[in-house]
Amino acid sequence: FFSRDHHHPSETSFASSVLIHQLPSNMSTQFITRIINHVVNEVLVKGLAESRTFQRFAVRTQSHVEEAKKVGTDYMTQSIEQFENMTAEEVAKAGPPLPPLRGMPGFFSAFSKEVRKDLGMGK
Repeated sequence: FFSRDHHHPSETSFASSVLIHQLPSNMSTQFITRIINHVVNEVLVKGLAESRTFQRFAVRTQSHVEEAKKVGTDYMTQSIEQFENMTAEEVAKAGPPLPPLRGMPGFFSAFSKEVRKDLGMGK
């Protein structure tokens, strides 16, 4: 592209020479990477879809998730009912409200409150 006869080597910028020499290899590397990713994804998905072990794992995981969801919903419903049934006197005995939880427990607490509100279960 650039001949040394017409230009002194210092006149050709390093960036332009790098771009000229790396452009085709970057494009081919990206292409090869996409092909490899596609082939690996196809093999992996088909292999897992046909695997009895993976199917059993998926079914067990789904049942555990459903059970955890049911237990969590039951606990939240019970807690809400207990709170709603408290009298003003019991509330006064309980003292001032606690600050919100921090970290992951705080996140899940706030998240469950928002979900309850969205589902019309909260006040």
